Parts: sequence; structure tokens; C-alpha cells
Amino acid sequence: MLESQRERVPGDDDGELDTALAFLRLKRACALKKVEGLDEEQLRRRLVVSETTLLGLVKHLADGERWWFAHHVGGDPAYADTDFSMLVPEDVSAEQVVADYRAAIAEADRHIAVAGGIETLTA
Repeated sequence: MLESQRERVPGDDDGELDTALAFLRLKRACALKKVEGLDEEQLRRRLVVSETTLLGLVKHLADGERWWFAHHVGGDPAYADTDFSMLVPEDVSAEQVVADYRAAIAEADRHIAVAGGIETLTA
């Protein structure tokens, strides 16, 4: 039996913040699921005319998490000038990029929790 790539849409309806966070968790999980089990070559392969790769998209997502949530929500000026490049240097492994995305998610969740007065975001 083939595993479906589709995830269930969150059924949360406990307010705008709860719904937004449920969809954010869904989209993060979907991005990680898409790269799960792929090797370095597959993650670095260009499938479009631009320099875009799956690994580059993960890097871009990590940058976005930090720019939106650490900088804009948390007020951390360190991410004010994020360049959002999708180019991953050859000496940076796929494992490092995915780990960095997970770290960016955890950091973003801390900022969201503080700003929203929430104890934790993990479901």
C-alpha cells in the first residue's frame, strides 16, 4: 500500500491563534515529510530552470521562520537582514540544513509562545 502524501487539514477552531498555529504546524510537518528519506543527491538536484532545490527550499524556510518569528515577533535584530538565499554550499550537509530548520522552528515557537502568552506550541 502506498503512503499518502496528504496530511489532514487541522480541525482546530478554538480561535484565530489556535487555527493559525495548527496550520503552521501542518505546513512545517509537510515540508519535512517531503525531504524525509531522500539522499544528498536527490535533495540537491535541480528540477526547475532556477537554482532551486529541495534542500534550498528547506534553508529558505529556516530563514523565513527566523525572520518572521525571531525578528518580527521576538524583536531580535540579528535576523533583520536575512537574505533568504536558497543556495546551500557543498560543505553543508543535508542533515545540517534539516537540523537547522528544526532548530529555527523551535526558536520560532518560543517567540510565538512568549508573544501569545502560550505555555507551549507542540501538539
